[in-house]
Amino acid sequence: MTKKKYYYNFGRSAFKHGLLSYNLNTEKKILIPDFICNEITNALNELSISYRFYSLKDDLKPDWDNLKKIKTNDCSAVMMVHYFGNTQDIEKFTKYSKENNLLLIEDNAHGFGGKYNFKEIGTFGDFGISSPRKIINTKYGGILYKNSDYIISLPLSKNFTEIIFSIAFYIKNKLILIVKILKKFLMKRPVYENPYTFKEKNYEIFKLDCISYKIIRSKNLENIKKSRLQIYDSWKIFSEKNNLKPVYKSLNKGSIPWCFPVYVPSEQERINLLNWGWENKFNIFTWPSLPIEIIKNKTDGYNKWKKLICFSTDPDNAHIKNYL
Repeated sequence: MTKKKYYYNFGRSAFKHGLLSYNLNTEKKILIPDFICNEITNALNELSISYRFYSLKDDLKPDWDNLKKIKTNDCSAVMMVHYFGNTQDIEKFTKYSKENNLLLIEDNAHGFGGKYNFKEIGTFGDFGISSPRKIINTKYGGILYKNSDYIISLPLSKNFTEIIFSIAFYIKNKLILIVKILKKFLMKRPVYENPYTFKEKNYEIFKLDCISYKIIRSKNLENIKKSRLQIYDSWKIFSEKNNLKPVYKSLNKGSIPWCFPVYVPSEQERINLLNWGWENKFNIFTWPSLPIEIIKNKTDGYNKWKKLICFSTDPDNAHIKNYL
């Protein structure tokens, strides 16, 4: 069955409405990975849905031995995350969810447009989400994929604010080099290495504005994929030359990568790379903004965050080829 698409201002909005559309039993838990953005746990907390973390290996695939030991009689769903646009073990997750009678939630916020076995990533779960804004570079853009009809009782926008922001963001991307030069001289580098720097701010949920919708629908995803893969390969060469350990040995066929993630030897090396990126107008960052409990408890997810850095595959990073 072809899943229906519902467009929102953000992927987190789509996630929240996906949960609402299933009217989940709040007394049961959702299994989520311990390397996850706090936007996910914030949405669950807002809906009074409890959750339990499961652990990942360094390649960001589940520690299946650990996951299979978790008793699921008090769980309602499990989340599968396609980190940085690279597809997960879809068959394993599908089998696991069916064997344990769990809803499969598919998070493809990083890999809009990617495909697995010629099928769109985000459409394998009982419901899935994507964030086209991260791949296409629009101010807004989130998608909810569902089998069944779902009525979105939301306004299109609020006082046309989203439309104005969308146009401004589009113009900014057209002038990206000028913007990057101004940022370097007028702004300080964000403190990416502080786990509390990018905590989610309050936001309202809207249907996607018409400008962002038209931009997303008009883009040639094959061209975007080709461009991002070229930059991905350049970062791979850069990482090899600088003794950085890629998170993935290889990128799964059909994936559209949001970035090239690597593990660095030390915290100081990560700071050095972030400084180098800022000085040379590269988009280099840390991810994710972890849930508070993951940071405070210093879990495996936090330890991964401390040594991971992301090299963006945005077109404005294409000049990496000059540094190889």
